[in-house]
Amino acid sequence: MSLLANRVPDGGNQFWRANPDPVVRMSPRVQNPSAASQPVARSEALPDLSFLSRMSLNPERGYSDENLADAASALGASVILIKTVIEVETPRGAFEASSGRPTILFERHYFSELAGRRYDIEYPSISNRVRGGYDKYSAQYPKLESAFALDKSAALKSASWGAFQIMGRNHLAAGHATVEDFVLALTRSEAAHLTAFTAFVIDSPAINRALRERDWAGFARRYNGPAYRDNAYDTKLKEAYDRNVAAAAPPARR
Repeated sequence: MSLLANRVPDGGNQFWRANPDPVVRMSPRVQNPSAASQPVARSEALPDLSFLSRMSLNPERGYSDENLADAASALGASVILIKTVIEVETPRGAFEASSGRPTILFERHYFSELAGRRYDIEYPSISNRVRGGYDKYSAQYPKLESAFALDKSAALKSASWGAFQIMGRNHLAAGHATVEDFVLALTRSEAAHLTAFTAFVIDSPAINRALRERDWAGFARRYNGPAYRDNAYDTKLKEAYDRNVAAAAPPARR
């Protein structure tokens, strides 16, 4: 996959975007025997997501030990590895503190592509062949709202969502038949973010293997793209993992 990691400055904080390119799968079901990855749910009617322009309805925050253990078992990885990815992907957290909406990053070049270049001339800040123009973190939902008014599906697919920053256009690999179902699930609970990540990684054996083997450069290259070195993404993963391992270790006896 030709992926690229970016960060958005906002008062000195950094926000990482992961999984930006499409993972196209023909099967409507994620092949995962673990309970951590559920069969794709199909909706008879598209859910109403207009509340994304206001606030989410009190999402369930955090993961249970069982959630994390199930995901780790399904991925053949440790809980510490999963927590490390969360820490590096979204230092701000899975949800906006004020609104409860999932943390997002809007990608104007994907909207341009998915909307058929129809809005490039009139709305270049949200529809543009050239990647970039991310602006501050606080600008992400206004961009999404503007794009949503033009093309709902393309807009949702053009943002990366939640704790693991999975692109909406990757909804099938993340275990959801439609992007609307994917987004709705992520607005309800943080556990749904973990389930989507588990499905997404299992759907890519190369990403799964790199994670299990703590191949930081290999994981970063596949999950965030060839420009991962520009942001030292692999280094940040290794440092976070080492820090988490040290914090979990029992104190040395004297």
